[in-house]
Order: sequence, then C-alpha cells, then structure tokens
Amino acid sequence: MAFKPKYSHEEVDRLIEQGGLNYLEVYRLKHQHPWNQATHYVGIPMIVFSLVWPLYTWIFRGYFDWQTLAIWFVVGWIFQFIGHAIEGNQPAFFRNPVHLVMGPLFIIAKPFVWVYEKATGRKVWKTEKTAA
Repeated sequence: MAFKPKYSHEEVDRLIEQGGLNYLEVYRLKHQHPWNQATHYVGIPMIVFSLVWPLYTWIFRGYFDWQTLAIWFVVGWIFQFIGHAIEGNQPAFFRNPVHLVMGPLFIIAKPFVWVYEKATGRKVWKTEKTAA
C-alpha cells in the first residue's frame, strides 16, 4: 500500500506561506513520510554524535577524533537526503537555516508531545487533520 500524506507538497507550501506556524510545525509538515522520519531518527543522532564525540575525545582523551566526525557527519547527512528523496521534497533548512536546529529539537519533543496528547486528549499540532 502506497503512502498517502495528510498534506500534499502544495498544501504544505501554502500553509507555510500563510504563516502562523511555529518552526516545529513546519518541520513536522516537511517530514510526513514514515521512511523520511525513520531516516531522520537515524541521521540526526549520527550528526549530533559526530559533533559531540570529537569534542569529548579532545577534552578527555587529549586528541581530536576528526575521522569519526567526518564519517558519522557524512553518513548522517546521507540518511537525511535519502529521506527527503523518498518524501519528494527539499529539506526545510534550504528555506530557513533555523531548521538545522529544529531536527534535533523535534526528535526530542515528539515523544513528549505524544505523551501530552494521550494524557490530555488535546492536539498540540495546529495543522492536525484526520485522514479522509
């Protein structure tokens, strides 16, 4: 069964152009396909790890591990772009570099949003619509 997004690319662009959405909402709309989400759940932690690990090795082990940085950083970005190829859209940071920070924040926030919605019965996302 083929994936059918809740919002077409045209609808997403229209909602973004209208304004009124926060950065996490825009990020969510740009990542509707489950495979795109999966590649981001792998790629984003890899990119963050690639930036944190060399700093750790430099401070606590006395050397800068640039090889790990390079490998994990590049592979993490490959996952990101594969996800967007599957989704059929451009990464949100092409329009606004703030979205480079939104990826990690979204991954952290999503489980908390899910728990909040289950506990309260309230929807957090403004653009949530039910499948037809």
